[in-house]
Amino acid sequence: MKNLFLHSVVLMVIFSLIALPAQARKMAGVEFEDPITIDGTKLTLNGLALRTKKVLFMNFRIYVAGLYLLDKTQDGEAILASDTPRHLVTHFLHSKVTRKQMTDAWKESFTRHEYQDKKVGQFIAFYSEDFKKGEQMIFTYLPGKGTTVTLRGKVCGTIPGKDFADALFSIYIAQNAGLPRIRDGLLGK
Repeated sequence: MKNLFLHSVVLMVIFSLIALPAQARKMAGVEFEDPITIDGTKLTLNGLALRTKKVLFMNFRIYVAGLYLLDKTQDGEAILASDTPRHLVTHFLHSKVTRKQMTDAWKESFTRHEYQDKKVGQFIAFYSEDFKKGEQMIFTYLPGKGTTVTLRGKVCGTIPGKDFADALFSIYIAQNAGLPRIRDGLLGK
């Protein structure tokens, strides 16, 4: 009888471990699954960041972002140097971010990172509408394929080349990223 009880307990533990769902981390009310699988590759949530903007005396929450990588690291330059999958999810929290605000920010950011290629124009052309609360912007870089841009659940296209992926992800995680708090959050610092 004791043996049967012990076997039952062992089996329950084994089955509960097998059936464990993916973990999720939450920030600003938004859940990010961890890990996720992209194109057959398991990626781990490296970090989360909350973008806010202060206007007069009020702080507005603009978006929360999560960066997924093969292996966790706090080294943005190592991420950019490696030719491995990267996945960035941005979930909008603000009631409205206009198309013009987005395209102006992208142009300024690519200029600051000294990336002036026709691919920037292709990327910016994907932004044809304003973003509203709850909508997502997702960038997925896969080596040999390029960076797939998904806006509001719709795949807009894939921009080839690691050079574009590096320029895009530099805006978020490079040493000279324009928003150090975003960089530090995505790098898990």
